[in-house]
Amino acid sequence: MILWSNLLLILFNLAANYNGQQQQHGDNGQTIAIIGSSRVVDTESSSAIDNSDLKDDLQKAETPPPTIAIIGGGIGGTSSAYFLRELFTAAAATTADSQPSSLSDIAAVMDLYERNGELGGRLRTQLINGRYYETGGTMIHERNRYARQLAAKFGLSRRDVDKHFDTKLCLFNGKSFDFCESSLSLWTYLKIWYRYGFDVHKLESKVSKIMDYFDNIYSLQEDHNIQFDTVDQLLTAMNPLIKNLTKITYKDYLTNARLSKTFIDELVQSIALVNYGQDVSIPAFVGSVSFAGAGANLWSIKGGNKLLAKNLAKHSAANIHLNTRVDSVTQLAPNMFDVTVTDTVTGQSTTRRYNSVIIATPLTENQIRFNNFTDDNINLKNHINGKQRRYHRTVATLVAGKLLKKFNGKDILCDNKSTFFTSIGRLSPVDDDDNDQSISAAAAEEEKTPVYKVFSPTPLTTEQLSMIFSDIQSVHITDWYAYPEYDTVTEPLPSFLLSSSSSAGGGSGGGGVYHLNAIEWAASAIEMSLIGGKNVALLAYNQFGGKTNVFNIDNKTLNNNNNRRLVVDEL
Repeated sequence: MILWSNLLLILFNLAANYNGQQQQHGDNGQTIAIIGSSRVVDTESSSAIDNSDLKDDLQKAETPPPTIAIIGGGIGGTSSAYFLRELFTAAAATTADSQPSSLSDIAAVMDLYERNGELGGRLRTQLINGRYYETGGTMIHERNRYARQLAAKFGLSRRDVDKHFDTKLCLFNGKSFDFCESSLSLWTYLKIWYRYGFDVHKLESKVSKIMDYFDNIYSLQEDHNIQFDTVDQLLTAMNPLIKNLTKITYKDYLTNARLSKTFIDELVQSIALVNYGQDVSIPAFVGSVSFAGAGANLWSIKGGNKLLAKNLAKHSAANIHLNTRVDSVTQLAPNMFDVTVTDTVTGQSTTRRYNSVIIATPLTENQIRFNNFTDDNINLKNHINGKQRRYHRTVATLVAGKLLKKFNGKDILCDNKSTFFTSIGRLSPVDDDDNDQSISAAAAEEEKTPVYKVFSPTPLTTEQLSMIFSDIQSVHITDWYAYPEYDTVTEPLPSFLLSSSSSAGGGSGGGGVYHLNAIEWAASAIEMSLIGGKNVALLAYNQFGGKTNVFNIDNKTLNNNNNRRLVVDEL
């Protein structure tokens, strides 16, 4: 088991920091700029990323290529474009010397729409005193295979997130501290044992086993090209017990596993609150995802995790349209859709026709109109019914200043849901590197003023900030609906398919409209979005005749595993 100081510092920065692609919120994607162009605009560089060479290769097809609209420029939308590019390129290479297939000489033409002026969704940075700091998703686990492999493929440098500022992590109940680690590791261990017994180790062991099951998805997607129509299918394919963890609350799961009430109410509750802004009434799988970061080997991307999304877009050969809002999707016929978009800079609206539409943004506020879809399309109705499913509001306030004496030298997790803030923690810049001499002396000097991130359920008032800080130089607020409100999750979990018409490829894939963010209702995290991106890419690829495999499960077996006692016994 790792040192308590490492454990809690890691826990503090967990998935809550991610969760990336939401409504004002994030992966919302919708943007343009150069409709029909092969240039990807990099808003932080004076030069644009030119995909023209890639496009030239893709556009040599004799058969008109299929057209795909992707709505959302976060990690989900950009990864679906990238994975589609991989699938079509592999198909062309495989059949180059054989009889042409429906995919051998073509590749999809993709338009990716992002509403904001920059790719990344909830992966964002904020400039403070000459340095950039993460406001969104911060952590990547070493076992997140897609994120790890893609970062390496793109040559992105990794940054250690386990940096210490000589602070002690404390659990705060709103009035006093329930627990604080000691400057002496041995004394901290004794305090943990006295208060929580061996519960930390027990839960780590359970979550490790869950992660082993979780890893099954990579073989299914990468080695076998297995596509999933629903989130339930995807989780069940990992292991039926994973699916069952979505049916029991985190609190019930831990109580049935005989973990102590003190441990659940304090440590586990604080982790759930900092990650998802919600208490231990969340589903057990969501809670397990939040606790998974309580191990070693956590990292982030130097320069900001949003660089992963930007590189996915760059290597996808998609046309990137920034500052573009998608207004409506109109079904004209099976596999034929009109997408109407508005340039938010000029106000000009345009309608384009596509064979397939991938939606990589939440559909809880009806911000996109769906026209001419059949009235009995239950999948679409369930997705856009805001009364059934809602997203949770989280406010990230970055403050350059000094903490009150009460909080100074501490990283704080709140275990009381009623406290007006959820956590306080010091941040290091995304370009932080002790061996990097390129950081200017001026910026290094400015960084001596600590920067803290405070999570809260609502924007902090001036009075509330004064209850945390003794001196404030600057305040930067990011207010978004960052991840699902998990008490609004209904069974079954959402489908990836929004259109019910049959696919052109003859597979089980739907009629051309796919919702990537359906996976967030199982759990919201960077890697979950990458897995969702891979799955909708396989569904769309199958729609155009690509060779994929369909997941099948015996319903009787699944039903036999729907037993809460079995979940606890097996894990």
